[in-house]
Amino acid sequence: MGLRAAPKEDSGISSAELVYGEPMPLPGQPVLTAAPIQEGEALPPRVPPALPTRLYSGAVSPPAVPQQLEGATHVYVRQGAKSSPLSPPYSGPYVVHRRGPKSFDLIIGSRKETVSVDRLQLHRGRANVIPARPLRRGRPPLHQVKIRIQARSPSSDLRGDSCGENA
Repeated sequence: MGLRAAPKEDSGISSAELVYGEPMPLPGQPVLTAAPIQEGEALPPRVPPALPTRLYSGAVSPPAVPQQLEGATHVYVRQGAKSSPLSPPYSGPYVVHRRGPKSFDLIIGSRKETVSVDRLQLHRGRANVIPARPLRRGRPPLHQVKIRIQARSPSSDLRGDSCGENA
């Protein structure tokens, strides 16, 4: 309540006075009554007619590629999904095919993908780089279970040793 009643430094008027048109009485302060206004008398000016406002032009600055990525030949790509605490946050390195103002085209495996500059990290290694293979997507392949079928002779069923009991 005290913040709304405190006058602003730039305009000298409190926010409560801007909303209600008169100063807000605080608890413990006497209520001052103004002298009644006679007919034909002008109201005293309390609020300035226009307060200065910031103009928003709507112009957006052109996106800029971070300086460290301007000459990059290999980059790492940040993974977006939640992962375990010890899993690496970046995959790669991948080869940069084309640079754009806000995205790079990378060669990931055998295909080209467009990735936002915000997800890229520069590869700083000096040794020859072997581009990484893309991570497998989708359902993991089913393991083929090899079932061994044991051939039984019909005579073993008659002898009673089908349960593995050989006497």
